Amino acid sequence: MMKRSIALMRFLFLWFGAGVSFASHAQTPSALSMKLAPVFDSQARERLWANLDKVSENSSLNVYASESVVDAVKRQCGGAPKDLVQIVRDKNPGVKEAPVDFDRKLNFIPCPYWYFGKDSKRPSIQVKEGENLANVLPLYTASSAKRTLDVVKQLNPGMIGQNNTVVKDGALQIPYVARNLVVPLPPTVTPQEASALALKLGETAAPAAVPVDPVANSSFGPNQYRLVEEAAWQSEDPRRDCNGPQIDTQWPVDIAAAVSALSDTLAKLKMKPDPGVVLIADTGLDVTNSEFAGALWTNSGVANNLPSVVENYTNDLHGASMVLRTGNVMPAGDYKYSTHGGDVARILLKSFDPAPTAERHVVAAIAKLNDEVSPYLIQLNAIPASFSYARQIRADVLNLSVVIASPDDGLRSALQSANFLVVAAAGNDGAFLDQKKLFPPAFPDLRERMLVVGAHDWSRELAPFSNRGTLVDVLAPGCAIPTTRPDGSISLLSGTSFAAPFVSQLAALLRSEGLSLGYVRTRILATADYISDIALLTRYGVELDVPRALRIRQDSIAFSDAKRTVLYGELDKYQSWTCKVGGTTRVFYPQTVVKVIPAAKTAAGEVARIWTRSSASGGFEEITCDAPLTEPLAFKKDGDLEFKKYDWKQVSDVAPMVWATN
Repeated sequence: MMKRSIALMRFLFLWFGAGVSFASHAQTPSALSMKLAPVFDSQARERLWANLDKVSENSSLNVYASESVVDAVKRQCGGAPKDLVQIVRDKNPGVKEAPVDFDRKLNFIPCPYWYFGKDSKRPSIQVKEGENLANVLPLYTASSAKRTLDVVKQLNPGMIGQNNTVVKDGALQIPYVARNLVVPLPPTVTPQEASALALKLGETAAPAAVPVDPVANSSFGPNQYRLVEEAAWQSEDPRRDCNGPQIDTQWPVDIAAAVSALSDTLAKLKMKPDPGVVLIADTGLDVTNSEFAGALWTNSGVANNLPSVVENYTNDLHGASMVLRTGNVMPAGDYKYSTHGGDVARILLKSFDPAPTAERHVVAAIAKLNDEVSPYLIQLNAIPASFSYARQIRADVLNLSVVIASPDDGLRSALQSANFLVVAAAGNDGAFLDQKKLFPPAFPDLRERMLVVGAHDWSRELAPFSNRGTLVDVLAPGCAIPTTRPDGSISLLSGTSFAAPFVSQLAALLRSEGLSLGYVRTRILATADYISDIALLTRYGVELDVPRALRIRQDSIAFSDAKRTVLYGELDKYQSWTCKVGGTTRVFYPQTVVKVIPAAKTAAGEVARIWTRSSASGGFEEITCDAPLTEPLAFKKDGDLEFKKYDWKQVSDVAPMVWATN
């Protein structure tokens, strides 16, 4: 069996030059995730189908009620060539190809997804000025090779400049859309044999192929994602174990202070930006529920009884199923986590709660990830599809509460392509992510467009269930969060899934203030409060501060008193702060930094950390001084007439205003 698998896969990869990534698990069949460019020769394509049929574990085609077999093949494979449809007939003798009024599961093969457009119109994707095609194309074409780049340039004259950089916002035509092919391997292949197969594939595949070592440290399969809540912490008394809330209606964010901060900033803008858009990639949402009225993103084309503005999707009024590519985002009623997406949306939309008649500053779009049939799995391609959908609807934020135990190549390509902020829940295993290896949080790179969110309790201590370590960027409220159920009762929900929407909502609000995307991640981290007790448990030792972040035109200083008081006002821009870095004296000014921590806790003792602006796009570099700061701090709080001197020993951290926006 093993020799035959290797021989077949060697043929496949030599012929088609595909990239491959690999995942395995000691208790489940292994799976291969492959990038395959389209094959146009019918005979070669039929050989591909035959080889996939021989090497793979049994596969199926889900044909949903009122869907024809041809439509199901199109949905799953991007198109329905005669040779693929014939495979369905051959494997299911006598199958009725016309729609029926119930769901069906038919025998099939694992097919790649190749979509060439509709009605002789090529597929197109939304791009922004400054993006590099080498980062964008792998999500859509499974390649960023020179020949692929050349074809895209020919299709889009005037859109691509030097170094393959997009020169203006707009729709970019591409020759096709290709998604990773996932091939389940038979259970007779042991992890050791599968590892050998992966290495063999690496030898025979294209140079870009990167086989990944087997991962066997998780309780779920390698070819699907799981919600982080599936490792949920159980508590008999959430209020006791989370140190609050005092009453069920208490909210962990000061909404009045957030409203005031946002109103002050918006009042100073000459032109009000559009609302921030958060795509919630989760288990779906009951969009008919009145509590979400006016708070959902609306597809203008569908709302006007026209085709969707998102290509290859239909009827996606407020979002879509990433499996069906339609607006069917209703969660499954008999699924254990059917309310999960709705709870995330409730927290997202309540964490900033204007009056019902007030104009919305944040709207939520829905990307339903789960299969439509039990056991409602989240397959590998659902996540890249949600990234693509976020790009097409011009979302500002993608809120993600799922993880996988392997660094899937499709996920990596998706993160590389993101032109929005990805807010990822850290997970609820109570473990160090550096050791747990759950992705996307555990990617050591690809951090410039991602924020990994852990959870803190009502005392601002790390929640007992929250994952931690240097791969966790920021903590947000996520322990015993009061959430109203459909029957009007209140549940206290705990999990990093419920911490992430606080961060997503803030990111969208910052976009609604006109802050450019590059600055949003930096602003959230820079204004998050430095808490020395968690300094060694997370990357930056910071916890979300919504009102502070929203005051983008005010400097702020946070004190290390018991109340963690924050003052707003103006730093003396002529002052400077001096420290030695590796024995060399460095001088810093308020205009050049985004955060100052005068006495950061490290394993070796306390030192100053200064975050400097590293690029015009809003990134930052963290510089560690040899010792704490000692020079006084000059600051004039709102209402004062003169600057006052503050001892750095009183100060927890400083966050200057945003000095420039794009």
